[in-house]
Amino acid sequence: MITYDEVADLVTQVGDILTARKDCLGMLDVYAHGHPLLCNQLTNSNVDAWGKALMNVSWCDNASLYLNSCNSGCSFYGPGWSSLPQTPTEIGPIAEALRDAMAYDSANFPVHLTVYGSRGYLYGTHIVGDEKSVSSYFSGHLWWREYHHRYGNATDGTGAAAWLPFNNW
Repeated sequence: MITYDEVADLVTQVGDILTARKDCLGMLDVYAHGHPLLCNQLTNSNVDAWGKALMNVSWCDNASLYLNSCNSGCSFYGPGWSSLPQTPTEIGPIAEALRDAMAYDSANFPVHLTVYGSRGYLYGTHIVGDEKSVSSYFSGHLWWREYHHRYGNATDGTGAAAWLPFNNW
């Protein structure tokens, strides 16, 4: 497990591990809090910088990057959102926006990468294999309840069904 503050910390630490192992990265599982436009420090406003930084990692071809946070594969929808450009950087999903920022390019980034976003509120992690998504839920106690609403394309699922894949090629 790597603890990081900024994407540069993450890239440096992953790079150090890969150098020590003389290996490439086949899968990265970023465990974080999120919604359709963010995954902790990765946001719709800095997704291009994250993509550029992550492209400096020594990826194996056909690699996977899991944005292991709630609703990272979902979009905002409804009044207020429909007036915005319907692009991943405006309404989500953040996983698709990151995929776009890390597009396959045979000269500059010759890596087939799938960025996975969660299909709803996420429980568990991909790395452990106990992931489960729910489209909405109630939290709180007997005297206080909070409803966590469904985002645009959220669905319930376990295992692979908890994820929405975005291929960069």
